[in-house]
Amino acid sequence: MSGDDSAPADAVADAELIAAIRQRLAGRGSLWINQRYWHQGEPAQREYFLKPARRGAVDGAILLGFDDWQDRHEDAVDLYLSYRRLSFDTLAQALAYTFAQLPLRPHDLRAAAARG
Repeated sequence: MSGDDSAPADAVADAELIAAIRQRLAGRGSLWINQRYWHQGEPAQREYFLKPARRGAVDGAILLGFDDWQDRHEDAVDLYLSYRRLSFDTLAQALAYTFAQLPLRPHDLRAAAARG
């Protein structure tokens, strides 16, 4: 670290997002996002979740799920646009994967974490 003790704005925002999600996981046990959208002119949905691998262990392994499907294929996982179940050692790793590989952005997770 440099002689300047101030953290970059992105690092502060990341730390705040991680803290908000960690608090949500500790209080509710999971974070879920459901989104409806249009895919190739047809209704589609996305569902995303984060939860501790061991209930209440928010500083341990984190499970991530992401399903993306057209409404006409609901409950037919083999026809989903995407069906992922992953495990990460830390929440930060799960979020890095989310933002690099999935169509979700920090504001989506921040809003989900804030919901009561």
